[in-house]
Amino acid sequence: MVGGLRSGIEPLGEVRDNVEIFQDQIAGTASKLLGFTFKTNHPVGDDIRTIVK
Repeated sequence: MVGGLRSGIEPLGEVRDNVEIFQDQIAGTASKLLGFTFKTNHPVGDDIRTIVK
């Protein structure tokens, strides 16, 4: 389960789509929401598009 709280995030309520979210997407998404660029030396997933636009 992933939740996003901050200004600019559209309130969607509980989303029941067939969207898979993986652990390797969390750090990059959180970094982007905080205004940072997530850099690593190993592959990671894309940002979670329903939270970061």
